[in-house]
Amino acid sequence: ETAAPSARCGDAAGVLGFHELNAQVPADAQDLHSWAARAFDAANELLFSGGLSRAEGSITIDSTWHLRGGAGGAHPTTGRIVLDPSQHTSLRDLSSTLVHEMVHLLVGAEVDQGEEHGPEFLAACLDINERAAALPGCGASCRLGQCDLGVDDAILEE
Repeated sequence: ETAAPSARCGDAAGVLGFHELNAQVPADAQDLHSWAARAFDAANELLFSGGLSRAEGSITIDSTWHLRGGAGGAHPTTGRIVLDPSQHTSLRDLSSTLVHEMVHLLVGAEVDQGEEHGPEFLAACLDINERAAALPGCGASCRLGQCDLGVDDAILEE
């Protein structure tokens, strides 16, 4: 199911349009956290049909997260998302990680028999990218991962 044709990415909180996402990642932690909360809410409305909830404090900014091996992380049971701004060059880049982590919240921890980026997860990412592509002016997308599994390559070839 795609978003209504009248929906525009640039309209939702003014954070997911091409122009808005062309900016650098804010250096100020408070500004960055505020952007992440607005971007989550806009992506949830436009790309996830409002199906996710964001509790206060559920998005954490952690510039050392990459030392654990990723640019972001999600914990579906608690609804927590972690973003590492040091691994992103623009808000567009950071938003693609945010949306990726939101997909983890959507599909849950038990999907794909515990495989982090298995076929159901990747199918959900591709669905979100189709929704984003259907929205005029949308600069957001879902990062698929690093194709670290053989199944990722097979799904991406479809």
